[in-house]
Amino acid sequence: MAIITLEELKLYGDIQESESDSQLQLILNQAISIFEKYLNSPIENTDITETITIMEDSTTLMTKYRPINSVNSLTHGACEYTQNTDFVIIEDMVLYNLYGMFRKGVYEIVYNAGWGDAPVGEEPGTIPEGLKHGIMDLALWWWQRGDSAAIYETRALIPEQVKEVIRQYVGLI
Repeated sequence: MAIITLEELKLYGDIQESESDSQLQLILNQAISIFEKYLNSPIENTDITETITIMEDSTTLMTKYRPINSVNSLTHGACEYTQNTDFVIIEDMVLYNLYGMFRKGVYEIVYNAGWGDAPVGEEPGTIPEGLKHGIMDLALWWWQRGDSAAIYETRALIPEQVKEVIRQYVGLI
């Protein structure tokens, strides 16, 4: 199930007609993609496997995607770390070692990241209303322009009010 359905978008935008549903769905999917790109995060909860290399000992490890909902496994060679026993998650994307340092080297991590609040495989959670409205505002803005080429991402094709929503969560554009 999608985090934002076509029906939700049509209701939000007061769109009555249905002959262009496939095009509107394409635009919604692209709007979600744009947000994921700028947030550097999946919108829906997603299990991610990542390899992190640290060049020197550190009390923290930082993942590529955020927010981290949970860590399924973290290993460094034969050493296994356990969430809330060996490390905690801080600032939604940093693992803090409770007992000293993460030693330099290669770490394998499997974690769940995304804005939804339900576990993967269950009914999707809710994303922050600001994100949801920003995604729908972008999709509707492209839709109202009547230009199907508008879905090809450039900064010029993102209205300022949508850029402001993105800035609230990441500050990229």
